[in-house]
Amino acid sequence: MPAHAELAPRLARYTDGRRRHQSSNTGPYHPKETLMAIVTINMRNGRTDEQKRRFASSLLDVISSATGEPRGNVFLVIQESRGIDFVEDDRHLPDFGAPAAEF
Repeated sequence: MPAHAELAPRLARYTDGRRRHQSSNTGPYHPKETLMAIVTINMRNGRTDEQKRRFASSLLDVISSATGEPRGNVFLVIQESRGIDFVEDDRHLPDFGAPAAEF
């Protein structure tokens, strides 16, 4: 039994009986949907699709190993932005792999 299975009944309802995590257009409550981990990765542009695939697969392995959750219970979102959208120590970053001298 997954570690979170005993929590599902307590997570399913507020104290006044309303169901949690359910908007008016989603239908019945589904514990798996409520308990799925959603991980968002923000990274600079410049990596290949293959690099992102390997990164996602490795990250799923690490999350599954650390939490005991099956890979299928983890939802990854990779969001890419231009380097200029990232600021570190008051300095805008270049795109991944671009020479830092451009910035």
